Amino acid sequence: MKKCEVINPTNGLPCRKADGHDEIEHDDGSYHGLFTRRFKWTVEFEVDEVWIADGFNITDQRALDMLSNDLQFANIGTELGAKVLSAPDPTAIRKAQGYRD
Repeated sequence: MKKCEVINPTNGLPCRKADGHDEIEHDDGSYHGLFTRRFKWTVEFEVDEVWIADGFNITDQRALDMLSNDLQFANIGTELGAKVLSAPDPTAIRKAQGYRD
């Protein structure tokens, strides 16, 4: 594991990008958040077109909402994060939802 050397000079704690520094990623896939090490998963969702037609579309916020539903007491600002790394073509989503551009 790499030694974390990025420290917030104000409080002596490991920094996050929000503090102006890169996060420190370790060989085991974990990385430092503001106060503790955080772990990262890469997840793939498959959703039938019927649900897309019904209005479903995954966004960063929706993924975070889904995660925070299961971890209700976690702090979204410092203990949870979600980011959609790839998504279907937005035009295909809109077409499946009945929009004709």
